[in-house]
Amino acid sequence: MNSSHDDMSIAIIGASRDPSKWGHRVIRYTRNAGFTGTIFAVNPSAAPNEIPGATVVATVGDITTPPDLALIALPSDLSVPEVNNCAKIGAQSIIVAASGFGEHSAEGAAAEETMLATARESTSRIIGPNCFGVYLGSRGVNLTPFGYFRPGDVALASQSGNIAGEIGLELRRYGLGFSHCVGVGNQLDVGFPDLLHLFANDPATKSVALYLEGLQVGAGAAFQSGVAACRAAGKPVFVIKGGASPLGAAATMTHTRSLAADDRVWSTVLAASGAVRLSSATELVDAVRCTVWGAPRGRSLAIVTDGGGDSALALDALSASDLQLAQYSPHTVKALEALLPPDAPRSPGNNPITLDTAGGVEDDPLIVSRTAAVITAEPAVDIVVLSGLFGSYVENRAKEIQAAQEMVALAAESGPTVVAHSPLLPSESEPLALLESGGIPVFDSVDRALRAVGRVAAAPSDGSQSLRKPAPSSSASGGEASRQWPTGVAAEWLGDHGVHMPTVAVTTSIEDLLAAAETMGYPVCLKTADPSIVHKSDVGGVQLNLTDREAVRKAEAALRAGSQESPMLVMPQLPAGFELLIGAFHDDWFGPIVVIGKGGVLTELESDSVLLVNDFSHESARRALSTLRCYPVLTGYRGSPALAIDAVCDLAESLGNAIASKPGLSIDLNPVFVYEDRYAVADWRIME
Repeated sequence: MNSSHDDMSIAIIGASRDPSKWGHRVIRYTRNAGFTGTIFAVNPSAAPNEIPGATVVATVGDITTPPDLALIALPSDLSVPEVNNCAKIGAQSIIVAASGFGEHSAEGAAAEETMLATARESTSRIIGPNCFGVYLGSRGVNLTPFGYFRPGDVALASQSGNIAGEIGLELRRYGLGFSHCVGVGNQLDVGFPDLLHLFANDPATKSVALYLEGLQVGAGAAFQSGVAACRAAGKPVFVIKGGASPLGAAATMTHTRSLAADDRVWSTVLAASGAVRLSSATELVDAVRCTVWGAPRGRSLAIVTDGGGDSALALDALSASDLQLAQYSPHTVKALEALLPPDAPRSPGNNPITLDTAGGVEDDPLIVSRTAAVITAEPAVDIVVLSGLFGSYVENRAKEIQAAQEMVALAAESGPTVVAHSPLLPSESEPLALLESGGIPVFDSVDRALRAVGRVAAAPSDGSQSLRKPAPSSSASGGEASRQWPTGVAAEWLGDHGVHMPTVAVTTSIEDLLAAAETMGYPVCLKTADPSIVHKSDVGGVQLNLTDREAVRKAEAALRAGSQESPMLVMPQLPAGFELLIGAFHDDWFGPIVVIGKGGVLTELESDSVLLVNDFSHESARRALSTLRCYPVLTGYRGSPALAIDAVCDLAESLGNAIASKPGLSIDLNPVFVYEDRYAVADWRIME
């Protein structure tokens, strides 16, 4: 998609003579965007001058110079041979817009494989299929259905044309636009990782936005690498994640997968990668607006208002965020005291500053920019919020305009990020319009301003994502039914992979159970080992604290009443300890994942869990554990002894390595009793 030539060329296969058809409109949109290169309109029925703005040819083979971009605007059944034709003439990038491929049927998937093989045998790359096209702001190329896109410095890759169109409209509303806007579609060839690396190296791009529903299988690490490349280039990455969970039927069968639903995996990966996750086009554009001069370097806030009520509401909004009031140095406090009108209210440490008295904003709007100049020079300040009626003082309009100009200069030159709140729109006030056009976003409420700037403010990342809300329910996706491993087989496999397992015996014979119990020593516990039973306690499949042979006989008879032919498991009775759940599974996109959380029968209800993705080191596991609500219990709560955190970290590392060696599994250890000196696995389950 990048051409180093001034004579960039484009081929439209399926160009139309009808001005209302997309195969015609993209030519008009591209010329309107300022494109001066050659456009070939491929249409065997069109006369030479019948399609304005393009050179009409009958077939792709009539194009003698390899085009940089080829857009195939044809139905799916006609697109496949044209991909081959475009590859033969050396088209650099081939955009396949049609749907009806792998997302539709097995036949469509086979057609995709044919196109991909063609690309692999040539130098061409395929964008799509099932995509809305490509917009290149710096090259004046608009091969999309959206004639209103404008150039700018935001790069967007999207699996939805409607979402891309909405983001384009929101950007346009604030005078912003795209450096790139790419419909990735089914990601047959070019996917999100490719585009992230492209955006990272593009000098015209300042920020990156994604709307995604999924990745190519196994592309998780490449995706994270692409995000890291953008971040290393100083470009914030904003992500809207849509789509249903792909975890499938197994999610309803194990604690691990229900706790680590798809949405939570994505939250963990994005947080660890430093991307900002958002939920709508409006939120995304609000965040972009706060990074015109770069993302805030931290989360310490200074508030300047022209009314006591605005100060109160700003503090209320601040208390609902994870931002904090900046603490000024004595030098800054003294400098502000010299500026503030004598009758202006004083807050502790002069933050917030309220300028609603005689000698304040209404009398002299320049006091706003003078105050901001002092605050932006304070090293403890990362964000400055201007809130109130600035922009409405028409009697002092000239000074308001001057103050706005000075604020813009401060925002461009100083360290802190500056944002504003006003009930007026920039279109209704010249000073506010100057702020907006100068990179100081103006929001219609102070809480919206703080939400937006809080999204993009720098914060320490521990590489994990604490999961505090109840997990969404997961439903079957039509995948194959999961099979539970026999309990004894699972115990042996886990032991072979570094998990310290209790001594167990599994048998259908009461005499063998009794012999095993005698060897282990009483007390013991007895459990059903029926592989079809997932949650033993739910069906009365566990008998605890059996102290002699007679107790074992009675327990075995009770369990047999509910499951006549199933094997039984006997193991030593474990002393009570603090209960954790530790599990692991393999995600199709991001690979091995370990879940650690509060264990026991109330695991899902309590929902205090955290994910580790790919990195299962001792250090990573300890950081993750520290985000749990129950972590104080592990470190020693109210005089109780500290528990064996290092042993838990070793267990997490063992499970991560185990699931990496056999990706098709889902492992639950619940509960895991944690003591002062060790852990003990009380129950376990492996699903395949």
